[in-house]
Order: sequence, then structure tokens, then C-alpha cells
Amino acid sequence: RSQNIAGLGGTMADVTGWPATWPKPETLPIPGKPHRCLEPRSFPQNASASSLPHLAMGKGIWKAKMEEPAKAFASALRARGIPPIACTFCENCHYFEHLTGEKHYKNLLRWLESHPSYDLARNNPQIWQVCLIGGVGGLRFNHLDGSIEVFKGNQVTEKPPPIVCPSPPPWEQVPPACAMPGPPGPPPPPPQPREAAMRQHVGLSDPPEATPSGTSATSTALFSAGDSLNEMCGTDGLLMRSDLQLCSLDEDIEKLRKLALQELTAGRRLSFSLKYQSTEQRDQVRQLGKQQQQQQQ
Repeated sequence: RSQNIAGLGGTMADVTGWPATWPKPETLPIPGKPHRCLEPRSFPQNASASSLPHLAMGKGIWKAKMEEPAKAFASALRARGIPPIACTFCENCHYFEHLTGEKHYKNLLRWLESHPSYDLARNNPQIWQVCLIGGVGGLRFNHLDGSIEVFKGNQVTEKPPPIVCPSPPPWEQVPPACAMPGPPGPPPPPPQPREAAMRQHVGLSDPPEATPSGTSATSTALFSAGDSLNEMCGTDGLLMRSDLQLCSLDEDIEKLRKLALQELTAGRRLSFSLKYQSTEQRDQVRQLGKQQQQQQQ
């Protein structure tokens, strides 16, 4: 058998419309302490309120996610004899159940431009719509995340329960990017004895060994047929090529350090090697390159 009570509007309402899982305000033990009846529609991805998925994914998702709490809030008020109410967040005072519309959605986005923090925004009194129920307590609705809370007494005097973001189910959990295997590629060539010892992550911390007489050392990431010094290439693989000389060694090392830090920070893998090249061999390679260029012209 259903019960009837008189609400603020003086009408009689059937309290069976009150959700069964929501405690009635008069049954709560502590006046002013809110009890959450309905959890937020989504949880922020970072500290910004605009990162709420139901808000960031457009007005269509907003309408679909906010329709349920808006109807539940209005239905619970009707069950306690409260007539249809107006939205207290928007200046035009539209009907509360129209909060899923585009105008309300845009008003909220504009408001968040000056209230970007999620924690500060959701606890701002302007974002809460409060309705008292027959002098025994009240309901309040959060226009940002759709959560609903009930309280005993005439106002909320204590902090609401904390928002606890639930962990996603195992099938939705994505491993870190660094743990995700990349596409298979060709096996790396076996390292040369000297090359394996001289591979470095970044830094050139070990002092260079003296080069044999009549030779020069060339630092390279990948071999390039180009002949320019300190060459920066947009082609895949080659990042820097430089003929090392004692007079410019410190400058070349600094350029290599900056380039390596930039690439490693971006998540790309680098390899470093040094090779010896005799002066005669270098002159022969240059001469051959010039001859090929002349033939192509």
C-alpha cells in the first residue's frame, strides 16, 4: 500500500516514485551530511573539468548521459509533491528537464572557461541545484557531472563523499605504450667487436681513442652518400653526419648530444657508432661521388 505526503506545493504525491535505492532525507542520521544517490556520469581524465568524457565528446553524448539523472531527479521531486522546477544554473530559467539541450550544454562549457578545475568546479555552489523537501531535508543535483545527493535538514553543512574513480575492467585496460610490442622487423646485423663496445645511449662519456696516422674518424648514425658536413637529413634513419676534427670536436659532440636527447625524449630509438676512414679512401669516395654527379648531369 503506497503512502502520500504533502510537499512544498501543497499537492499530494505517491512516494512510490522515489527510487528504492535512495534513502529518504528524514531517515539519514546526520543533518547536513550529504549522501550520494547517483554517481557521476563519467570521471575526469585529468585535473581539468573539460576532460570529463560525457562533456568532452560532444552534445550528443552529453544528452544521452545526462538524460537519466535529470529524469530521476525530477521524478523523485514529483514523488515528494514538488511541482516542475526551473534550472537554477542558466539565466533563462528553462525547465529543469531541458538541461540536456544544446543551450544548457554551451552555457556550461562557457562557465568552465573560468572554472577549469574539476574539484573546484563540482564543489562550486553555482553548479549545485538544491531543492528542499517538506522541511525534512532536500535533494541536490550537480550540473557538471550529473551526480545526485540527498541530505537531512535545510542545507548541506559537510563536505560530500569523495569521488572515487573506478578502475576499468581488465578488457578495457591498455598497457603502457612502452610495454606494447612494435611491429616485427628484420633482425639486427651482428655487431662488430669494436662497434659493440662503442654503442652508447647518449653522452659520449668515454674519451675518444687516438686515431692512426693518416686517418680521420667519422661519426655517423647511418652511412650517407652525401658529402656535406654536419648534414641534417629528413630521410628515414640518417640524422647527423660529421667528419670529426680536433678543432671542432667539442662543437660536434654538443650537437650530437642535443639531437640524441631530442630523439630519445620523443620515444625513438637511436644507435651510435664510430668508424675509421683513411685519408686516401675518403678522397677516393669524394672523387667517385663527383664523377657520378657529372655523369648524371
